[in-house]
Amino acid sequence: MDHSNKKKFSPVWNHFDLLTANKVKRRLCSTELSYIKMYLSYIKSTSSMLRHYRAQHGNEELADTRVSTPVPNKQAVDEAVVNMIKDCQPFTIVENEGFRELLMLIAPSYVLPSRKAIKDLVSQKYQEEKEKTKKDLQSVVAVSLTNDM
Repeated sequence: MDHSNKKKFSPVWNHFDLLTANKVKRRLCSTELSYIKMYLSYIKSTSSMLRHYRAQHGNEELADTRVSTPVPNKQAVDEAVVNMIKDCQPFTIVENEGFRELLMLIAPSYVLPSRKAIKDLVSQKYQEEKEKTKKDLQSVVAVSLTNDM
């Protein structure tokens, strides 16, 4: 499995480029360092990069300068899932591996509700929209209905 495109969490990555699977290069001073494997074959350590950075460039601030995207809150993601189901997706979509992977990528801390919980959220949304539509229809003079077949 290729892990070179795996998301890099350490702020030290803002100052280094990955050259090969085992080599990195400091952007400022062009120093090449080993990118060493840890106890598992796919986990690598940024320790040598961090040591070099602190020893050679200690007066520079090691800040995470990447642009962070806001993490959506649970209610917003729940509503987005309900809206997908409203668009004729089955309730079982919440059990699909691909859908779960997508949500994990977008909002890693989000806990996807069960199919029953989603069904309850959809029912609640339906009742809210039904009441809103009834209220809107009470104040109209005429209604025109059309249908596509």
